[in-house]
Amino acid sequence: MVPRGRGARIHRDQPGQARLYDHPHEARLAALCRVSDRHQRQQASDHDQSRAAGPGADGGARRALCRDRRILGPDTPLRSPDRHGQRLGQTDLARAHRLHRGDGGVSEAAPDLTLAILTYDRPRGLEATLRSCLAQRNTLGLTMEIVVVDNHPAGAGGEVVEALSPASPWPIRYVSDLARNMATLRNRGFMEARGRWLAVIDDDETADADWTDALVGALKATGADIAVGPRFAVFEEGGPPAYDPEGRQFVRDLGLPDLSEIALTGPSGRPRYGLGTGNSIFDLKRCFPDGRSAMREAFGDAGGEDAELFVRLHRQGRRIVWAARARVTETVFRNRTAIPYRLLRTRRETQHYVSIYIDGARHPALARVELFVKGLIQTALGGVLSWLTLEHRSTSRLRWRLLIQHGLGKLTWRRPVGFIDEASA
Repeated sequence: MVPRGRGARIHRDQPGQARLYDHPHEARLAALCRVSDRHQRQQASDHDQSRAAGPGADGGARRALCRDRRILGPDTPLRSPDRHGQRLGQTDLARAHRLHRGDGGVSEAAPDLTLAILTYDRPRGLEATLRSCLAQRNTLGLTMEIVVVDNHPAGAGGEVVEALSPASPWPIRYVSDLARNMATLRNRGFMEARGRWLAVIDDDETADADWTDALVGALKATGADIAVGPRFAVFEEGGPPAYDPEGRQFVRDLGLPDLSEIALTGPSGRPRYGLGTGNSIFDLKRCFPDGRSAMREAFGDAGGEDAELFVRLHRQGRRIVWAARARVTETVFRNRTAIPYRLLRTRRETQHYVSIYIDGARHPALARVELFVKGLIQTALGGVLSWLTLEHRSTSRLRWRLLIQHGLGKLTWRRPVGFIDEASA
């Protein structure tokens, strides 16, 4: 893992670590960068020693140190340390540095903005997401980096990153992390970020061309700590399912004016919205001043860690605003519109709601009783109405079966649904 605030010069031959692709020959470039870094540090050290030794001592000190540490002198033609043994000059080395780190040259300065993408076995989706990120207008003139955290052992995301990196205006870092805990993976994205701001987008989403401008602009205009934007949907099957002809279940649009502050909880602590991190931006220092992990890993297996994060930060006094112009579009795959999947996901989301509500309630015991009674009523009412209307046989109606799942989620929140295998849904 690369600590926040430090650059990464790690190449693909080191398994299990972050890999930076800014050129097809990234291993060779990484090795050249290490030589250049040592050379630059040595020059600075030589300069300090020559000043202490007096005039005329600089050249001798440099030659002696170069011999002792096997670092080439500044005027010596450089030889690549890779297996090809090709000779390169100072111009080639400077170019290698620029390609390996991005257009910012050799500067170690942190970027303004980090874009984080978590991916799992969606190379085509990841490619679309990355292309939309690389197509940002960036009228604010931000310096950026992109971090891709891949959770699939096949590492198909790495091939996508490698293919797109040569033409990227910003550095792209690829991180392979096989942890089977969503909170841990999301935390990895946060920890890898070097920017002041971290924007998150999922590998099934594509961003509008002014997405980063709208997110960062919302924080600058309001002084808020977090901003979230709307998510619209396109369907793999060409249109929304019959039970939701307008596709409302698949859209996040709070209907608030642009730059409005979002009150995530009511006076009783009850969550009003369930927000995910897709299409959001965080001011990292203000949201996490103590450097602690963003997500609570206890939620990692059951899910809901991102919704809990937003509510927790809101309860801590962080301001969250609605960035209505920061639009992304999600591709809704066929399996996600299947009725069994929608029912199971509704139960799981209700369990998340209950856990978060009780966690922050002023009187947790009363909250548990309230939710239990409400769960009984919803389950019974939904069951009766689903039977009376024959909805359980319908593919175009889902209202009462969803009500049942809302009730069951409140009754079974201590036995979480957990991970849903979307491939088999």
